[in-house]
Amino acid sequence: MKAFYLISAVFTCLLWPQKAALSAPPITEDSGSAVILAYHRIGEDSYPATSLRTEQFESHIEELTESSHRIRPLPEIVQAIKNGEKLPAQTITITFEGGYKSILDQAVPLLLKKNIPFTVFYAADQAGGNSSQYLSWQDLEHLQQNPLVTLGILPSAYMRLSGQPQEEILRQLNRARSAHQEHFGTQPKLFSYPFGEHSLAYRNIIENQKFDAAFGLQSGAVHSAADPYTLPRFSMTENYGDIERLRLVSSALPLPVRDIEPEDPYLTTSTKSIGFSVADELKDNLKNMSCFISGQKDVSQEIIGNRVELRAPAPFEDERTRINCTMPGPKTEDGAVQWRWFGMLLINKDTNPQQGELL
Repeated sequence: MKAFYLISAVFTCLLWPQKAALSAPPITEDSGSAVILAYHRIGEDSYPATSLRTEQFESHIEELTESSHRIRPLPEIVQAIKNGEKLPAQTITITFEGGYKSILDQAVPLLLKKNIPFTVFYAADQAGGNSSQYLSWQDLEHLQQNPLVTLGILPSAYMRLSGQPQEEILRQLNRARSAHQEHFGTQPKLFSYPFGEHSLAYRNIIENQKFDAAFGLQSGAVHSAADPYTLPRFSMTENYGDIERLRLVSSALPLPVRDIEPEDPYLTTSTKSIGFSVADELKDNLKNMSCFISGQKDVSQEIIGNRVELRAPAPFEDERTRINCTMPGPKTEDGAVQWRWFGMLLINKDTNPQQGELL
């Protein structure tokens, strides 16, 4: 598996100015923002790129429950951001991506014991495939009976669909929704893009299918101005699951942007630039923003008013390119700087295969 998840470099970019960062005022979106954590496998040490060690997960739950965070169900957060409602400061929610069997023994008992809500995104084909790696329909039906648990769906097959024809995307969705309806008697409301990958066309299909929200794996905090069909999550894995990283991302604040270029994250033409605009109330803080583009060095950053233009020395030719931009925000009650995040995940049509497991 090729390593695209280059967060160590992101944090090198992020953390160097932390001591010198000045507290910045809050913005409107802060009052309705939350952080979504995405876990995958738990305690499967043979898969460090997609698994978190059991002791790491336990330390995460201890940190979140003994700090000032408020852990809320994902549907509650979705409703709040779509309706422009306020959320408590440092609201957070827990999701599990892929429907892996290991969460049943290594994570679920602890969460239920501590009365913590969580969401599981599963793929119907895996649930019915009699695999020891994935939650079965019986497992999912047992989980669904607990009011702390919400089930969301992936496509019927846990596969990349960004470059597939509309007919195939719809076929995968219809199979997944029909299976969910058959087993649980309801239509699924929450959707997750496998590996966090989506195209603009894929995103539009999900909206037209009347899901309440859909989730990627790009970094960032969700907020009332965010697109509900491309909501960000912070992925937690063995290599990037230490407590310091958890503390950093779990207190993240929105960095709202608009007029993003390229508009479609599924790249069909060569490009080496990224552009976006921020709200006027953040314009004066743009000088404190740092941006990172995976696989690129010496990225130039130009700010014109509230517009940001990032230009890389070479076109984005990797299968996946991650962009992360951050700036310091207000401080917490204990004096720690909260960081604003904006993340993107670009997919290269010419080098992106249709199968595989990665983050």
